[in-house]
Amino acid sequence: MKVTVWYRINKKGEQLHNHIEDGWIEGDYPLPVNPEYVNQKAWGNEKWEWEHKYLIDGKLTFFKRGKRYPEITEAKWGNK
Repeated sequence: MKVTVWYRINKKGEQLHNHIEDGWIEGDYPLPVNPEYVNQKAWGNEKWEWEHKYLIDGKLTFFKRGKRYPEITEAKWGNK
């Protein structure tokens, strides 16, 4: 099963696990699952990193990584 693991980057530059989403999401940041979740609209202003992984037998295996830093005018995407 393909999944996207989302991490929010805090002001100290620390990577904090946020959530796992089904499928490989290609967006810049996680979108709200419901328009009523007003706090999730602010996610577009935060720093995010994501990892595409496979979920196999309850274990996550690494595939690809990306970043989104909103203060950078040109998106810096790519594999690490």
